[in-house]
Amino acid sequence: MSLCLRRLKIDNPAKHIKLALGDPTYESGLDPISVLALKFDLTTVDRLWCTFIVSEKNMAVPIHAVRRLAYFLRSLRSLRSVSLLFAGDTCCCCGTPQFDEGWMEEWVEAFSGLMGAVMGCGTEKLKMKGGRYLCHLFVFKFGKSVGKKAGRAPPPPNVKHVKSRWKALENFSFKNILKGGRKASGPVVLKAQPVLEPISILTGEGWEFRRVNNGAVGASLSQLQHPGKINTTLQALDIQSMMLLMPPLLQWTVSALQYSSLRKLTLKNIAINHKCWPAIFELISSAAPGITELVLRKVKRIEGKDLLAFLCKMTALTALTIGRDVDGWDGMDLGPFPELAKLVTLSAPASWIARLLTAHPRGLENLENLHVSYKMRNDGLSHWLQPSSTPSVPSLIRTQRRILTVSLEVVLGSSPGWKMFEDLNTAEKADSAMQKEKGKGCRDAVADRALISSICLVVNQEFSKEDVNLWTVLPKWWALFPGLRHVSLTGSNSAIRRVDAVEMMKRAVEESGLGVRATFIVSGKEEAFNRPKE
Repeated sequence: MSLCLRRLKIDNPAKHIKLALGDPTYESGLDPISVLALKFDLTTVDRLWCTFIVSEKNMAVPIHAVRRLAYFLRSLRSLRSVSLLFAGDTCCCCGTPQFDEGWMEEWVEAFSGLMGAVMGCGTEKLKMKGGRYLCHLFVFKFGKSVGKKAGRAPPPPNVKHVKSRWKALENFSFKNILKGGRKASGPVVLKAQPVLEPISILTGEGWEFRRVNNGAVGASLSQLQHPGKINTTLQALDIQSMMLLMPPLLQWTVSALQYSSLRKLTLKNIAINHKCWPAIFELISSAAPGITELVLRKVKRIEGKDLLAFLCKMTALTALTIGRDVDGWDGMDLGPFPELAKLVTLSAPASWIARLLTAHPRGLENLENLHVSYKMRNDGLSHWLQPSSTPSVPSLIRTQRRILTVSLEVVLGSSPGWKMFEDLNTAEKADSAMQKEKGKGCRDAVADRALISSICLVVNQEFSKEDVNLWTVLPKWWALFPGLRHVSLTGSNSAIRRVDAVEMMKRAVEESGLGVRATFIVSGKEEAFNRPKE
């Protein structure tokens, strides 16, 4: 057994299992599921990463692989984290002459079985990435004459009465009697908990999904097996696959949001029709209005007004992250901005944060952590170095009149050395003005810089050959922020790779004179370095 696991590159199966299923040419001759199934003492796994490979336009391959993984997971009692990667761009439904109509029902049944096995293990974190399998079987329609008001999907008429009786029995509790449910001269009063009916994912207010079958409407999802209620242990759902936001698998996604105790939802690397996003946002907000943490990164084709309308409905949010790579956040027609009354942590581009704080100058009463994303040039970073005549992030923070933990993300661009050199000159002029009689605004700028506790530098492109050497100016630039306690560098380019970047960063930290913790992620390799404050 140990020899087989070594050939599969599984060193400690109880801690981390990484395997691939599907393409027979990809595997090493050993069947990983068969090997793992023979390890009878394996009942607890911390992390599982599985890649599904499709070598041809045949849905039978991923269906079989998904069922086999579900078979293995049913033998486990505990599985904390699961990552599923659906490799390839084939959808198996377009341009496939041997398309089988039964594939959709088999795919939904197999996927729902896998998700049931995952939830049955008490999984807390689930990530699904890639894949386009059968995600073009439905077409999205919108307009005043399309769809109907969104609501719950009613059960079939012939079983409605039976289901309601079973629901009452399932929610029966003897605690009602013990708490005085029986009146002095009356029958026992039973207070059943409200039961959530499944949300209809095919129709909404002004939109609907229609099954495409040679240009006509075919069988609907109501004829397929419903994913059913899932376990309540799922805390974080990371969706990086467009097929999870389109029928037929959209049905499982909405069920997972509706029936689990989900707290964190991540949408990343997703691009769908911009007119479809309002429907997706409507389904998410209806199914899981209690989500407390929302992360949006590399989400394409979103209109800003649709994003803000969605955030207005997510009133329970305590943590919100909007990446600079999300479409629509910088639209000119944004508004109204959400109040986000319960928000504790906010991470977003600088101009978006400035608009939010301007719209709610006395709002965000619970905000404690603010992460601001900047570009080196023409994005308001200079507002931290000198007073500004227009409302800026530091001045708006000052009006909030509360202590915040502020961190910056700075995208370096092509000439960070010259821009840092200009920042040094700007700060020097501000310090000189502070010594004059009318230097209150400059004193505010110096106090603002002291709020910043963390700076992350993002290498996103090649440096110009005419740029100032980054390593010579970086220590002095860091020293502008006296409250700095953590610095990091992520990304890489040819200038970074030509030198020992980790050693150069350590030297820059030493020369800055600050007591900080530094993290360097260069070309995917991470290293930490601590320098105590003198």
